[in-house]
Amino acid sequence: MTPLDTITQTFVASMDAKQKSLEVLGPGIVDAADMLVSALLGNRKILACGNGGSAGDAMHFSSELINRFEMERPGLPAIALTADTALAAFDESVAALRLPDARPFADLDQTAVDHRHVEGVGTRQERTSDDSEQNR
Repeated sequence: MTPLDTITQTFVASMDAKQKSLEVLGPGIVDAADMLVSALLGNRKILACGNGGSAGDAMHFSSELINRFEMERPGLPAIALTADTALAAFDESVAALRLPDARPFADLDQTAVDHRHVEGVGTRQERTSDDSEQNR
């Protein structure tokens, strides 16, 4: 197999995977976009979160909303919760103090940490949206 054959095979496999993904994920992407538009039209902000590589995706996504994406427009209200280093620092300080009733965030799964952060930063409407749409 030539290098060009390998590259061609890789491109074809990628296109096939994307086509199959579209069939499965397309309706959910439309639903998610509708939720974002509804939140923004309701004067709410977009709260993005993630862990590991998804944390970088959350920061990039909120940056695109705030700055611009494909065209000039006013900034949209968005926050990448993962960019808040105070949350990690709080976890370390609780562990260092060894407070008897404290439960360090390290003992929680990522969903619980994200939920706590939305609870602290989001408005009542945003928290309600988070609770009802969790795991979407």
